[in-house]
Amino acid sequence: MNRNIVTPLSLMAALSLAAGAASAAGPMQYGLGAGVSASSSIISVPIRTGTNLMVEPEFGYYSYEDDASESSELLLGAGVYMMSSVGPSAELALGGRAGIISGEEDNGFVTTETSGYFLGPVIGGEYFFNKHFSAGIDAAILYSSVTVEVGTAEADASDLATETRARLRFYM
Repeated sequence: MNRNIVTPLSLMAALSLAAGAASAAGPMQYGLGAGVSASSSIISVPIRTGTNLMVEPEFGYYSYEDDASESSELLLGAGVYMMSSVGPSAELALGGRAGIISGEEDNGFVTTETSGYFLGPVIGGEYFFNKHFSAGIDAAILYSSVTVEVGTAEADASDLATETRARLRFYM
């Protein structure tokens, strides 16, 4: 298996085990969320443990097609956050996100395939309108490492970038 994929998958597995252990402290709360940034949109499943820990698996898919080209991108990841109350209806989140990315673009002449991973720290806030619905924002500094294949040529690239997202979450 590609080293670029094994590293974040191992990290996500370890974080999931930690969340399972923390859930023994109290009831878990599940939800469904959506996030939007300038470059992507995601669907997430926030899992709040009985402690201040939230684990949030996320999925994103982007597809575009016109007369000259088509492209798609898939994102699978997870965030782990320590939640801290900052008022009766607001919480601060501090943690990190990691995941894998895969994409393909075909312009009719050449096909470009991209695969790799991302990870980095995240800080955010969440405001609860009631016990089931919240809105928030987060900001991350994400390191990404990808392998780009064009025909038989292959190159590695890395990037360090900021990302901000607006989020809506519904808790059951």
